[in-house]
Amino acid sequence: MSNQLHTFLNQQVANFAVLTEKLHHFHYYVNGSSFFTLHNELREEFKYSFERVDDFSERLLMVGGKPITSLKEYLEHTTLVENQKEFKDAQSMLETVIKDYTQLVSELKTGIDLADAANDPVSEDFFIGIITYFEDRIWQFKSFLGK
Repeated sequence: MSNQLHTFLNQQVANFAVLTEKLHHFHYYVNGSSFFTLHNELREEFKYSFERVDDFSERLLMVGGKPITSLKEYLEHTTLVENQKEFKDAQSMLETVIKDYTQLVSELKTGIDLADAANDPVSEDFFIGIITYFEDRIWQFKSFLGK
């Protein structure tokens, strides 16, 4: 199996670990008139993201790699930006989620090419499923924001 694919899978382990914490943060701190809706939606998002950390790690093991497992390694390997500020409103939180999901869709499309080059249709299918989920959620969150 391709070392490039192993590196990519580990990067996604890190990305989804960081994303989980970002979403968890937003879940805790969302407020205002959208609280009840977004508090529950963000809970579902961080649960989905957390499950993908496990899925990417297990996929990596299946193809002969070793997943990273420490917070330090996650921060060293992620391509996402960790929350560096306090978000004051739901709109800025959702705009950050949309930005991160859009970035991950782009990266996963690159991952499809890496998996294809490694003759790994299972990873390709796995990536496509996540892209499908994120594209749907991007559309829903943009609609929620009136964009």
